[in-house]
Amino acid sequence: MIELLDKTQTEASMLLDSRPNSQRYDQGWVGYRIIFGDLVTERVQTKFNGLVYELDRNLPTNLDSKNRHYHTAPQAMKIVDGIYFMERGRGDLMSQPISQGVIPVGSSYEMLDSDEWHNIAPETDVYTFGIMGSLFDLIRVDLSKVSIEKLSPEEIESIKSLFKEKLGS
Repeated sequence: MIELLDKTQTEASMLLDSRPNSQRYDQGWVGYRIIFGDLVTERVQTKFNGLVYELDRNLPTNLDSKNRHYHTAPQAMKIVDGIYFMERGRGDLMSQPISQGVIPVGSSYEMLDSDEWHNIAPETDVYTFGIMGSLFDLIRVDLSKVSIEKLSPEEIESIKSLFKEKLGS
């Protein structure tokens, strides 16, 4: 999936200019503020050619096990600006991490299994470009621990503008 991520980065830059903002992500760009524990992500996304393109601004937070989370679909992500500490694991969210370390700008990683979890702790605002495939059959995300708010059109434009600069559009 990382190879596909690299191939679609140029396409994402073009989509920033060519797709409008919309109420539906299959018709244009939509934006959400996702709050999970202390982790806040401002996400702008669109669906194109069967993939969901995601532009995330992850706000600074400390590493805390309550921020550990599964993903709802296979994803690949690339850090386009900033640095964060990440721990990754499998199975129960309270199990010991399998790996942990600093993820610097330019690094990519993928999460391909519904049983994988991770936890990130951005030191500053961290910008990631990602792609997401079809939803897993088994979704392990506890939605009662997630708060989702719509971003305003101005916030969506702000994030899109930042990514135009960072992706070289």
